[in-house]
Amino acid sequence: MTMRSSFLVFEQGFAHKKLKKASSHINREWRTYIGDSAHKLGSIAHIQESAHITTYISLITTSLLYINHDYLWL
Repeated sequence: MTMRSSFLVFEQGFAHKKLKKASSHINREWRTYIGDSAHKLGSIAHIQESAHITTYISLITTSLLYINHDYLWL
């Protein structure tokens, strides 16, 4: 193997390591971004669920107040 070809092999190996490291970094960034997005969507869904529960409780309470009010006047 000549000096030139051994240098090219070294360069290819070095470039491959750099590419692999960059790819790993990009994958890690995407996983973080996707994880954060999923967490935000989960939080939004939880807030909507809480709002629905609060609405149902409010409707039930209002209905009970009307029922009690009607019974008081009987």
